[in-house]
Amino acid sequence: MLTSLLSLLLALLPCGVRGVAARVELTSRIAQLARETAGGARSTAAQAAAIEEAVQSLEKTQLTQALDPAAACGVWSQLYCDNPAAGTVAGDGRSSRRQLIGPISGRVTQRVLASGGMPSRYEQRATAGKGLLEARLEATIVQTPYAGAGPLVWTVAFETFAWRWVGVPLRSRRLPPGRGGEWRTTYLDDEWRVMRAGSMRGDGVESLYVLRRRC
Repeated sequence: MLTSLLSLLLALLPCGVRGVAARVELTSRIAQLARETAGGARSTAAQAAAIEEAVQSLEKTQLTQALDPAAACGVWSQLYCDNPAAGTVAGDGRSSRRQLIGPISGRVTQRVLASGGMPSRYEQRATAGKGLLEARLEATIVQTPYAGAGPLVWTVAFETFAWRWVGVPLRSRRLPPGRGGEWRTTYLDDEWRVMRAGSMRGDGVESLYVLRRRC
């Protein structure tokens, strides 16, 4: 009943306002599902299908819009990931945490760094104890020339993984070639980003990430 009423109210709004309202409704739904599934850590098949459906609906709102590659730069909190190998153990719809060492977990953020105003480097950080302990993955980004429509496509190459304590590197190792993959940003606005990440294996399997801007 409530859903039908909301749909009716949306239909009565002007087109531009209706588009904004629809995106707000979809992102609210996605955040709710991210909370219910603990960031993807405890997702049932039905919940995974529901969040995929909501994400696809969100992606469709930008099918004919050009994405700004520079807008992907910044710090993003990871709300949801559907890949069990990502190590997600908790989430509250605003952020998520991944396992670090034993029972210790860290809050996950993605940092997209710019060179010349364009994405050029990537960091994934998982921090625990108010930033005292940090696991950091660093990578390079090469962006496929953007034609002005469709997703942003990056070729990402993982370079190093390091443990840090109070910002001081404890142990770092260079990763072997062939780690990373092709990542597609399929939705992007001032607050939300949807990324579908494939591996270097080229098997066509993509992991879904939903992120919200921190700064």
